[in-house]
Amino acid sequence: MEEAGYCFHDVVMCGGLAKSSLYLSIHADVMGIPVVSPSCSEAVLLGSAISAAASCQKQSVQLLGILARMGGSCSRIHPDLTVKRFHNKKYNVFLKLLDDQLGYRKMMAD
Repeated sequence: MEEAGYCFHDVVMCGGLAKSSLYLSIHADVMGIPVVSPSCSEAVLLGSAISAAASCQKQSVQLLGILARMGGSCSRIHPDLTVKRFHNKKYNVFLKLLDDQLGYRKMMAD
């Protein structure tokens, strides 16, 4: 996505897998950017409640104010860039294996 001009500073993850610190750590390492996870165990439901609260308020109440009152804290996991280099090497191996597999398919189809 970066090649298409998108720039990410961090990724927010919530849901069942976000409860695993190992899962979050691996994703931070692979992507090379911090992963943020809400401390609320049901962040998706909280987001729905915040949206509902915002829709019920007067127009003068800003969404950021509602977020400040209802939102909780979060944890931030920073990547280990030495591990990112390892994952990049593994990805390059995967790409080579994929290219080989496509070549084998072509050989067998002929």
